[in-house]
Amino acid sequence: MAENNSYLLVDDVKLARKIAFFQAGRLAEIWSAQQGPELGEVHLARVVHFHKAQRRATGTLQDGTKISWQTRRHEQLDIGQLVVVTLTAFGWQDKPMQASAGAQIAGRYGLLTLADSNMASPIRVSKKNRHGVASDGLLRALEKSALPSCLKSAGASLILRRYSLIRAATALPETAASVIEEAQMLLDRWHEQAQPLADRRSEAKPRQIFAGLPLLEQASLYA
Repeated sequence: MAENNSYLLVDDVKLARKIAFFQAGRLAEIWSAQQGPELGEVHLARVVHFHKAQRRATGTLQDGTKISWQTRRHEQLDIGQLVVVTLTAFGWQDKPMQASAGAQIAGRYGLLTLADSNMASPIRVSKKNRHGVASDGLLRALEKSALPSCLKSAGASLILRRYSLIRAATALPETAASVIEEAQMLLDRWHEQAQPLADRRSEAKPRQIFAGLPLLEQASLYA
C-alpha cells in the first residue's frame, strides 16, 4: 500500500469474492466477483454488427454476452468474424458490456498490450501524458534497461499510466524499477495462463483466451 493506514479486507484470502479497501479509516472502494464475464478477461468474440462511420463494433462472447468496442481507424470487420478483445467495463442501462480491441492486461503502472504487431516502440506514453519532464525521464530510464528487448521478444508493448509519471516526478529510479517488476509479472501471468491463437483460421467459435488477474491481485494493484 502507498500509505500505512491503507489496507484491504477480504472474505477469503485464497479465493477472494468480496474485497473492501480502507484508507485513512474510511471505506474507499469495494470490489466483488461477478456472475459471468469479469473485467480484464481476454476473449475471442464474434462480430455481430460493424458501424464503420461510428468506428464501433458489437459482438458476442461464448456465453452469449453482448459486448461493444471501438474499432481502429480504417479497420474493416466482417459480420461473423472472430476478433480478440479485452473486457473493460460493465454495461449500464441498455448499453452492452464494453471492451477494447486486442489483448491487454492493466497494471498499476502501465497497460501491457500483447501480440501488438502495430507497435512503433515497445514502451510509450499515452497521448494525454506524452509531453513532460517526468515522462521523458522515465522513458529514458526504461529504454536503458532490459525491458524493451523483453517486450519485443514477447511481441508486447507497454503504455505508461499517469500514476507512474506522477511517481517518477519525485522518485524516478524507484518508479522505473517498479514499472519493470510489474511488466515482467504481467508477462509471466500471460505466458502461464493464456491460451493464445495458434491460427485464427482454425478457430470456429468464440472462447476465452485469458481469465485476467485474480480479484485480490487486481485490488492490490489498484488500491
